[in-house]
Amino acid sequence: MNKFVLLIVAALLLLAFTFFPDDEVTLQHNLPGSVSAGEEVTAEFIVKKTIGIQFGKFQLDLPSGVVASAVELKGGQFSFSGSVAKVIWMQFPSEEETKISFKLKFSNEMNGNKTINAKFQYVTNNEKKSTEIAPHQISVVNASSGTEVEAKKDSSFASSDEPEQVVSVERIIEKDVNKNAFLVTVKIKKGHVKGFAKYMDALPAGLTATKGTVSGNGTFKFVDNKASVIWATLPSDEEIQATYFIKPIIEFNEKPLIKGSFSYVENETTRKAEASDVYLDVTQKSVEENIVSNDSGVKETTTETVSVVQPDKEKEEKVVSSNSGKDEQAQTNENITVTTEKTDGTTNKNVTFHVQIGAYKNQPSVEYFRKKYTIDEAIITDIHNGLNKYMVGKFNEYKSARDYRETIRAKGINGAFVTVYNSGKRITVQEALMILNQKWFR
Repeated sequence: MNKFVLLIVAALLLLAFTFFPDDEVTLQHNLPGSVSAGEEVTAEFIVKKTIGIQFGKFQLDLPSGVVASAVELKGGQFSFSGSVAKVIWMQFPSEEETKISFKLKFSNEMNGNKTINAKFQYVTNNEKKSTEIAPHQISVVNASSGTEVEAKKDSSFASSDEPEQVVSVERIIEKDVNKNAFLVTVKIKKGHVKGFAKYMDALPAGLTATKGTVSGNGTFKFVDNKASVIWATLPSDEEIQATYFIKPIIEFNEKPLIKGSFSYVENETTRKAEASDVYLDVTQKSVEENIVSNDSGVKETTTETVSVVQPDKEKEEKVVSSNSGKDEQAQTNENITVTTEKTDGTTNKNVTFHVQIGAYKNQPSVEYFRKKYTIDEAIITDIHNGLNKYMVGKFNEYKSARDYRETIRAKGINGAFVTVYNSGKRITVQEALMILNQKWFR
């Protein structure tokens, strides 16, 4: 019985992580609340983003009897089959806001309340992610049936007989001397809100987070510099609380800013209560206590920034170093001069996949990774876009690199991701998959 309950909780958590989109990409819509049978209307969707997106896929799930046709797709490829409309971009538009639209034709036989769903799947930082709208209810009025159906308002502004809940968030940050860290306490007054919920703090690079305590069945995670707590089902208490710890691992020139919010579901609509922005008072002493040291005793900071880097458009010379790592004094470096001229990728298939484990402004010793994360294999380094990139593994297939990425993440490097080089030139995973004619694996 206990095993069955655990499986249900795990499934609910998976749904929760999927339901709440990252703030980096949002999907909005402009759909009518009601239509007449036989009517043709325009449906508009807007993708807003603050990050780079390589591949994008929009999917619109329509009720039976509705036919979709494209109006404006911003360069995407349209298809419609079996009540599902899809738009695919091999390279998503670079603008922060992308607006697409369709014509929806409702059949003469339709009547009653129908549901429309839409989601946007995309690839960023070599990871596949998804965001979606809340299921939209639309009323189809058929005069010939003699049935009057009350039009519903757009679900983005859904109303209810019950008043909207007043939800507030308070975040308190205190120095914990015993743990040499900052204790973050989040107090959420949620009233009678129930169901799925998520609290998230976005931490600047150079800060790391570890779990504390959480009310109810909340689960803590720290991925991509985001400290999050997910509740599959909120506790019945009107006020809930969560704590976690923050440690600085680099020296900051100015106080880092922390932003946070609490997302929840009300009237079938995702809502959000913002926490006040706060600047973390990171003193020089607190930073020095958390900076790692190499064998020579010289302190080095570890500024890890994990991001997809597009290939340089201009021609330049770079050096890629392969480090055996067994003996720093006696190590041998294979220096490869790389000319990053643009190629079509059709004839040159010297493509290798690696797993990036860090990017730093300074140049920490490879022994740092060996000791902290128990990495025994050779560590490859590359100077790219002004940062020292550190990678492990060398694979000819994306799937093998993807599997090895999970092994590295299990060692504690949560931000590890797959990166690719073509004859020493850094390219995107999508380019490599097209060159090698390989499949994408989640």
